[in-house]
Amino acid sequence: MECSPEPTRVEGELKLTFSSDYTWMVFFSEPVMVQCIDLGSSVQWQVVKLADDNAALDQLTIRAALLTSCTNGNNAIYCNDDNQDPTVTAEYEDLLRERAPLFPGPNADVRYGVDTKSAKATVRLDWDVQDMKKSKTGTADNELFMYALPHHLTRMEGDKWMPWSANFCHTSLIGSTCAVTGSTWDLQEDLPIASFRSPRPPLVEALPAIAQALSKDISYQIPENFQRGAGDTYFSGKILARLGRVLLIHEELEDLCNGIARGYDLTDEEKLAYMNACVDITLPSDDEINKAVDMLRSSVEVWINGTAEAQFAYDSGWGGVINCGCIWNGAGCEDNLDDCPATREQGLNFGNGFYNDHHFHYGYHVYAAAALTHFDRAWGRQHFEDVLLLVRDYANPSEDDVFFSKIPNKDWYQGSSWASGITNPTFGNIVNQESTSEAIAGYEAVALFGKEMMLAWDEVNKPKKVKISREIRDVGLVTAATEIRSTDFYWHVLRENDPREIYPSGYLHGVVGILWATMAQFTTWFGNAPYLIYGIQLLPLTPIAENRDANQAWLREMYQPLAQSCAADTGCTLQGWSVLQLAIMASIGNVDTAMQLAQEIPDVAFDSAGGNGHSMTNTLHYFATRPKVAEPMDLPDIFVVDPPKEDYSPSFDCGSPQTCTPDVLATMAAGYTCEDRISWLMNWQGMDMAGACDRVGRAEFPTECGGCVVPETAVAAATNGSA
Repeated sequence: MECSPEPTRVEGELKLTFSSDYTWMVFFSEPVMVQCIDLGSSVQWQVVKLADDNAALDQLTIRAALLTSCTNGNNAIYCNDDNQDPTVTAEYEDLLRERAPLFPGPNADVRYGVDTKSAKATVRLDWDVQDMKKSKTGTADNELFMYALPHHLTRMEGDKWMPWSANFCHTSLIGSTCAVTGSTWDLQEDLPIASFRSPRPPLVEALPAIAQALSKDISYQIPENFQRGAGDTYFSGKILARLGRVLLIHEELEDLCNGIARGYDLTDEEKLAYMNACVDITLPSDDEINKAVDMLRSSVEVWINGTAEAQFAYDSGWGGVINCGCIWNGAGCEDNLDDCPATREQGLNFGNGFYNDHHFHYGYHVYAAAALTHFDRAWGRQHFEDVLLLVRDYANPSEDDVFFSKIPNKDWYQGSSWASGITNPTFGNIVNQESTSEAIAGYEAVALFGKEMMLAWDEVNKPKKVKISREIRDVGLVTAATEIRSTDFYWHVLRENDPREIYPSGYLHGVVGILWATMAQFTTWFGNAPYLIYGIQLLPLTPIAENRDANQAWLREMYQPLAQSCAADTGCTLQGWSVLQLAIMASIGNVDTAMQLAQEIPDVAFDSAGGNGHSMTNTLHYFATRPKVAEPMDLPDIFVVDPPKEDYSPSFDCGSPQTCTPDVLATMAAGYTCEDRISWLMNWQGMDMAGACDRVGRAEFPTECGGCVVPETAVAAATNGSA
């Protein structure tokens, strides 16, 4: 059809070929009048009206599909594609014409079934198929024609494939998509670990080191501001979950020392070995444990009971829970519930008010609540609905909930989640997710909270509450399982011997740092060092990480660039990122070396922004519970993390080297070091050194960080344009 402003009747289909060498097929449910306007640099096709004036129609359905990107052999990029064979194109045109009437309907839905006994789940994508010619659902003889992603094809029933499928596979951003049929897709998933304990106990010989770390970590003090609910929801959640892990590991060690193999299938001889190993170690006292539980209880509770300085609010517009953020005034958060600055300041609290990263932030809080419920079921029952508000925000399993959307972060077609919220303006590459590992951990937390609440409600004979808690557990399991699979396909990149060939050979990295709808990046939001990019896909270290990092081939490929990057930058160790390199070292069979090097990590690493979600106790415990590897990977010396140099100095001194010393920069100020706070303002808020130093050292924390203030003379000179 030629481009003409004169309306032309189209009975049912239209074939459009453009100067780009693309040809599109367009199908209409009814005859229409179409016109084309030549705008010079482009053309505009539009439906003017229905061709038959007396047509009685509720809606007009239009379907469009790209037939070929190499119509006349003029597209240098796509004409080398094997699928551009003219015979294949002709077959594809016939297929499109045959299947065009069937399309996904308005009630397309996702449902899942969970069988914890077999550790399997089925995720059903129901396309609610409609027929634009007959206004009825598709039949088994002529089902919906769709394209499936690589991770679908490994879990899909064989009868979804058609004999011609191999001819109709096309390259996408995330691998080859292939044609399949089916009005519903049933995708089989393996359920991940949903336990506070790993599948195996720690090595007997590791108990002394873990116990020694535990004796110190049990006295860990949650920063005072977080105990008041003053601060951001991300780092506060990490620190609450950190203390929860320490308490859970203590319980496990105490069981083993008493010959109790809860969750483990140990022989009497193995139990005796643990009991003998415990003779020479000392675990924290009951008083120390009770104090730690009390601190966890009050610190978790303050965030969810309405008394936090950084308060939560329900957003009726979008149907979610947002945190209004903390505008720090030097002593605490300004009273801001009525004003809720997070709804207008997109950089505040990592964009929480715009729904960024909710499953990361709230996942840590829910994990801490699940751990606390494990020790205090009465508390869990009392605060069940409070915690459920956070769960419902990002993992709501109910379609009947009028206040929250159903699992809003999850993209069920892609399998993974999106972390970006309702940014304004919208990103050019639409949506993105950085830390898949924290997404997985967020869903792990939901499963664990549901699991613990099943026990808590069963204890007081509340079957309806048990049923609700089971739904929470199940949605956590399914969302974690699908996240793990998509992470393995689209974030964990195998460069050698990968039959999936997700990314082209030009992508030389072993991981994707940020995956967008239309772009894959090797970077993070907070830095470009490879250890940051790999590391953000590896934290936190909880039992479900064993499912996340199950691919030994990937671990062995990515260890080298991760270790090289970490060894080249002392900040990797001092900022806590080397914990994750050593975790991979242990996972590829070098547990002893990893344990030894971990004990050389300085305390400051566990107080830094990169490491404050870890503890030495959890680090050693994680290493000591890795599955046995038949052939451990050899570790050249260059790839073993170096301990931090004693002469390490920060990268800035605020222009005041005499007063802004490394000791001052390492001083803790409401949960973070002065250096971390200044660096965060420069890296995340775009402030220059002078502004960041002045804000932290003069306005916010003059007592702790006052030495790191740019001299007045330097500020004045800079203002006047002097050198």
